[in-house]
Amino acid sequence: MFNNRPVLPPRPPGFVAALLTALHNLRAAVIGSLEPSERGPRIGRITAATLWIDAIIAKFARLAALHAEGRLRPPRPRAPATRAEPPERARPAIRRIALPRSFGWLARELERPDAVIDEVEARLADPALRDLLAAEPARCRRLLRPLCHAFGIKPPEPIRDPPSQAAPEEWVPSYKDWPRRGHPIFDALSPKIG
Repeated sequence: MFNNRPVLPPRPPGFVAALLTALHNLRAAVIGSLEPSERGPRIGRITAATLWIDAIIAKFARLAALHAEGRLRPPRPRAPATRAEPPERARPAIRRIALPRSFGWLARELERPDAVIDEVEARLADPALRDLLAAEPARCRRLLRPLCHAFGIKPPEPIRDPPSQAAPEEWVPSYKDWPRRGHPIFDALSPKIG
């Protein structure tokens, strides 16, 4: 049903290849959380999340490869925002699946997320990767921060929110504190359909 091969750039630096492999393992854990007999809206949510992770892996691999080769163009300046009314668009024939937005929502879908999420956290703490994040903070923030948010990972320093927008330091949520699949509380809140 899914392609399980990792998406890697032609010649990734070692630290980028390690992060992409960790993200691929995280993607495999998301796919592995589906049961063959499962039915209902969770399948659509997990499928959409898998495609979203695939897109992030491919875009980050391309960004890292272009940065390593020195072929990354500077970001274009954004035009000032205007308050003009957007033109009306025709509604798409296929309704898009809206993914949840709560902190750590995708970690709660997994039965045992500790090992794969801890591996991604360790790769994000690599000093060489932090240098890449500091060199391209805007582009890396757009790619990696939503992924960190979905898996309950605190983003590394170069792509974190400014202090005025960040959550208070005394409250740091963790995916490890929440019930997950296979836990009686989670199963009572989110029963399987079919």
